[in-house]
Amino acid sequence: MQKSALVLGGSDAAANTAERMGPLVAELQVINRRRGFERTLAVGELILREFFGGEPAAWREQSRKKAQSLRRLAARSDCPFRKSTLNEAVCVYVALLEQPGLRRSELITASHVASVLRLGPAERERLLQQAERERWSVRQLRSQVRAQASTQGADVRLSWLDSGMRAVLLLQRSLADAGAIVGQLGALRPLSARSRAELRELAGEVLNLGSELSTLANTPGAAPEIRRSELRLCDGEEASGGLGAPESVPGAG
Repeated sequence: MQKSALVLGGSDAAANTAERMGPLVAELQVINRRRGFERTLAVGELILREFFGGEPAAWREQSRKKAQSLRRLAARSDCPFRKSTLNEAVCVYVALLEQPGLRRSELITASHVASVLRLGPAERERLLQQAERERWSVRQLRSQVRAQASTQGADVRLSWLDSGMRAVLLLQRSLADAGAIVGQLGALRPLSARSRAELRELAGEVLNLGSELSTLANTPGAAPEIRRSELRLCDGEEASGGLGAPESVPGAG
């Protein structure tokens, strides 16, 4: 598959990106005249093709450079969609590529599909079937998804990420817990001699772990950074300008 100019590297990448922005905005303006699912899928397909070479894997592992290009596109005054809307359109498009059955009937809109993206494949289909059967609004479906996620735990919301990124997020949580414990230890001073000895040993282990993390982070070919805002959007959380904003939303009609 031939890559778009927006995903090419090299010294001419910035110039190619700038030249392509105008025609890309023009395509988005034409797409914005459509309604419903067709508009959402057209936006998602276009962004996936132009920024990520049509590859869902490249989108999931998007780099900071690609995210900045998408941000510049959305920041243009003539672009009809916000960045969060563009991103959610890709989320819906990729989900339907992998699970065509999610588009069940006219009762299920793109906003319905976006609402269940934080869940695993089986739960997505089950809740959309129930939404169709009981004629749930998007708000009702989101309420059900929040209840489902809270009972199953936060880890289910990370199912779309690669295993490396899931491990990084779990490490971040553990580090936050460790920081809280250190704060509690500070309130317990003075510590016993045995406690201080154990802490010195732990401090050495933490330093070794830090060196290992630095090595992993600087290894060529490591997974590109995924911004926290992208995680929130693709977890299905509501955001200003996302699929919940009908004035600029693919699939809201």
